[in-house]
Amino acid sequence: MTDMRQLETLMGDAIALLTESGFPLAADLLRDNLRGVRNAPTAGARRHRLFQLRELFDGMGSASDVFFCAPAPGVHGIRFSRTDAHRRDEQRYRRTLASIQEILATGAAA
Repeated sequence: MTDMRQLETLMGDAIALLTESGFPLAADLLRDNLRGVRNAPTAGARRHRLFQLRELFDGMGSASDVFFCAPAPGVHGIRFSRTDAHRRDEQRYRRTLASIQEILATGAAA
């Protein structure tokens, strides 16, 4: 059960990073999936939800496709800038997702 608590902690961190960085829909998707795992009525249902979660992370390519930045109005439209804080959050997000994928791949959270 320790791995399930660790998974929930990591998912919470990923949700917070996505929310703070302007990705509320992605954060809601992870929140809904985590809620589904928590509220599964049986151990079999929980394993099924964890399998779906693993497929979500394996298929979304999210670690390499998410870039944190801040929009700002520019002369020719909206410009996006990246600060060191954005880069650090992005690195933290990628490490968090890698840890989540590792837990889900081993099946230790079931």
